[in-house]
Amino acid sequence: MTLRFSEWNKSNHIVDESLGDDIQNWLGKTFGGKTKKIDGILADLGFVEKEYAKEWEKSQMDMGSLNGQIDTGEISPEEEKDFRKKIKEHQSDLAILLRRKTQKIRDLNDLAMKTVEGNSRLQKYWDLKKAEAELEIVENLYKISKNLPDKKLEDDLYSQYKKAYDRLKQKEKGAESVAKEAEKDSEETTPKEKDVDTSKIGKVIAMNLSDFKDEVKKYSPEGLKTLQRALIDQKNLGLNELRSMRRAKGKELDRASSKEKTEILGKYNPKIYEIGEKIDKIREKINHIDG
Repeated sequence: MTLRFSEWNKSNHIVDESLGDDIQNWLGKTFGGKTKKIDGILADLGFVEKEYAKEWEKSQMDMGSLNGQIDTGEISPEEEKDFRKKIKEHQSDLAILLRRKTQKIRDLNDLAMKTVEGNSRLQKYWDLKKAEAELEIVENLYKISKNLPDKKLEDDLYSQYKKAYDRLKQKEKGAESVAKEAEKDSEETTPKEKDVDTSKIGKVIAMNLSDFKDEVKKYSPEGLKTLQRALIDQKNLGLNELRSMRRAKGKELDRASSKEKTEILGKYNPKIYEIGEKIDKIREKINHIDG
């Protein structure tokens, strides 16, 4: 039996979102501007796809409405001829939009290839983040298609989504070696415990942003740098824990029955959410220090 999208997605969608963040933090320190350029290209790619999705949805809705009226058999031959003409116009417009979008994506991909040329680490980062973007794009189109009358279109996009998910999981494997380098580098460059008041860092993380702004006014420039390094270290530890927990969750889900999966999700998801909240608080404070 073929699972509905929501059922398949709930059972199988385990994307390691922390992996890209871990690599990005390390690559940003190592290669600086090139990482930002890749992120800019990814943002442009997302914009191109969203603009296309808007027009695609509008045309699909119009064609669905026109086809629905034709299928009733209650319109005149002249109206049917006019409706079929409009459908062809929509199809032609969509084909033109798709060609334009494809060319823009190709140009962005070429720019990315020039940016990462000769650097396998940046290449894997691009591959991973692009695969994440492609998964999000197909998922968006699929969700739109659920409100359209053409169920074949929905089934096709469901199949594309699963393929995009599989591609992403492959790219995650390729990026893991870079993540390990990032983790090793973090361990080597993390300040020793004597340089950081570890009992205080937990209190700092728990502060709201307003209190944190008041707190950092007490720090000397060197003390602020030490605090920032400590926060980055805590963020990396959180990301590593998050990644490990998601992997453990994924392995257990792979072997579990339907009943057991509910228990596994209840076991892991609250802790994953808690760690994610902590990481968000840390990022907020790092961003404030960065100005």
